[in-house]
Formats: sequence, structure tokens, C-alpha cells
Amino acid sequence: MDNTGFQQESHSLYFKTKDGKIVVTIRKDRLDDYSDIAQIGKLHEYLNKEGIPVVDIRLDSFTGHLKSIKVIETTFGKVWNITFTDNSGRQYAWSTFYDGMLIQGFVNALASIEDSKIGLIKILPWLDSKAKTPTTKLVVYHNDNKLSWKYKPEELPPITPLKDENGDELFDAKGNKLYNKKARMKWLIDEVMKIEKILNGNGSSKGTKHEVKEEDVVGPEVNEDTQPF
Repeated sequence: MDNTGFQQESHSLYFKTKDGKIVVTIRKDRLDDYSDIAQIGKLHEYLNKEGIPVVDIRLDSFTGHLKSIKVIETTFGKVWNITFTDNSGRQYAWSTFYDGMLIQGFVNALASIEDSKIGLIKILPWLDSKAKTPTTKLVVYHNDNKLSWKYKPEELPPITPLKDENGDELFDAKGNKLYNKKARMKWLIDEVMKIEKILNGNGSSKGTKHEVKEEDVVGPEVNEDTQPF
């Protein structure tokens, strides 16, 4: 299932981040319904995997009211589904890797908000071309104020290489090095639960204990720009 399938089922306009841009994918026959977006973005037309003509609209940024941060199961596996509405009431959903760095940076930025309510959120992606592999990163704004991370990198729970009983590093079937992400994923989920409580009007919280499932524990490094969804 691709993004256009998500749109038809959820009535939300799905977007992702890729190559330092916000990418909204819609069916070509529905382009007129989103002319306001198309007018401010760069368009790329192609056939999706089902042979349906679709259009990618590439935008520099996205601004909306944050509604929820949830985990959903897709044909590509588990992903984060972050939902927004804009000032017109249109619904949007941002899909990103379950254990990727983008969701961690986004949540770390939101965690620095000290207000009792979360206002207008702006996501400004950029491409770090100096990295070993060019990678999309985010700048996040709250009510036009640029957010800093609440937790410095050295304050985050570590992600460590997974090793066998002999101390040798482990790899998956594709040769990717495996990492123990259990502590980091627990931190992420706890922070998301704090944000959800604020969004639900229950005020800030010190967090609720969460049992991290076994599949959350290990995995290879994630390149956000190769996401299949």
C-alpha cells in the first residue's frame, strides 16, 4: 500500500520527509482538490506500484496543529503516524520510521515545550549533505519559536552494538550491524505518552511506565531517506 491508499482509507493527506523536503503524494486525478498546496510546491508526476498516475508535491516546510502521535501497523511494518490539522481543518498525517532518528529528534524538540498546551507546529526539514550518507534532519518550531532539544545527545539512553557471547558484533541477513535500542525506545515512548497527555488536555506528566516489546529491542541503523512508505 502506498500513500495514496492511506489517503483513501483515512481521509488524511499523508506526507513524508525525503531529501530535505516535505513530500505529499496524491493521485493525479485529485490534484485539483489540493491546488492550494500544488501552487507552492514543486511537482513530480509518475506511476506508483499499482500503475496509478500520482504526483509528488515537494514542499520546504509544513505547519499545522498537532493532534496525535500514534504507532500503526502497515504492510511495511510498524511506523509512527503523526496527525495534524491546518487552519482550514484539513487533516494531515506524517509517516516516519518507528525507530528512526527523525521521530526521536521531533519528540525531543516537543519535549522542550513548557506551555500547558501545544500550539502551532512547523516542521522544516533539511538535508545534511556533509554526513557519510546524506540524511534528512529536522528543525521544529512552536508558535514561530525555534525549539531546541530538551535532552542533549549524551543525555539520551544509549544505542549500542549488539554482541554475541564472545563479544563479536551481530549482523542481520543483509549484513547490517544490529543495535540494542531497548533503552532508547523506552525513552521515546515515555516522551510520546507525555505529549499525548498534553494533547488530550490532561496536562504535563512525568510519564507512564511502558513495557517495551521484544521487537523494539534490536535493529539496524535506519536511513530515513530510503523509507518505502
